[in-house]
Amino acid sequence: MNPLERKLAESEVTLLKVLKAPTIIRYYDSFIENDSLCIVMEYASFGSLHDKIQDCRSRSMTISEDEALYLISQLIIAVIFMHSKNILHRDIKA
Repeated sequence: MNPLERKLAESEVTLLKVLKAPTIIRYYDSFIENDSLCIVMEYASFGSLHDKIQDCRSRSMTISEDEALYLISQLIIAVIFMHSKNILHRDIKA
């Protein structure tokens, strides 16, 4: 990593350490190996929201309204938590 990349990566790790909430994947540790930053995070056993959407598309299924409301509420709770810590997420995606 060049100095700028390293600084940005260190900033991300600092943020991840602060984000401890039920609706946010948990940070456990980080280390540098072979000039790459490795971040140890909680395992998402059900995959990501993107995985869920792709799975539904591949099966020509839709997400129920109740499930969509649940998923959106989890996202909103996470964003509210981040905002309470004065953290702005600029790259929310499925």
